[in-house]
Amino acid sequence: MFHPLLIHFIVACFSGILVFVASLTTNLLLTSFVRFCLAFVAGWVLTYVFRFLWQLASRDVGEEEAGEESEPLEDRQAAKPEEKQTVEEIDTEQASQMIKDLLRSE
Repeated sequence: MFHPLLIHFIVACFSGILVFVASLTTNLLLTSFVRFCLAFVAGWVLTYVFRFLWQLASRDVGEEEAGEESEPLEDRQAAKPEEKQTVEEIDTEQASQMIKDLLRSE
């Protein structure tokens, strides 16, 4: 995927050029350039804020709850193989019961 700074730069340039062209028709060149610079900075900052919020919203909830103290999945499975087996048995029994109920209802 794209590097985050490249995305910031593209969005900032687009917003700056848009403001520059819109401002150039009614203002002097220097005023339009100053507005371009302001729009560039505003586009950069807004892109950074939206990217930060997107990363914050898409963070895995399980990683937050587990924290740094959690052990790897392989260690947990190796430590308690009998618990894993019973969970799988319960899941298959529940699934087969649900299928039987659905077949009986038709």
